[in-house]
Amino acid sequence: DFRALPDGETLLDAATEELPDLAIVDVHMPGADGWRVLSELRLRAGTRRMRVLILSGSVDDLEFLSHEDCGADAFLAKPVTRERRLAHVDALLR
Repeated sequence: DFRALPDGETLLDAATEELPDLAIVDVHMPGADGWRVLSELRLRAGTRRMRVLILSGSVDDLEFLSHEDCGADAFLAKPVTRERRLAHVDALLR
């Protein structure tokens, strides 16, 4: 199942309650930004091992590399095609 959520806080609450296998997190979303959401997911026992795909339209490769230690499983720069996004999701869920 796929659910789009309006902001970072809602994503954190839903992830903690529902424990999905994967979260696709945009760096620039309302409320908690993607880096904060990622950090929080990694700190919480129930979501620590959840796969996280980070999306961003403005983060260059060097900035991403500086955030790799935050624990993202994959990163895609926007714009990204649906097919490419689905290929990454498929690879992460294997």
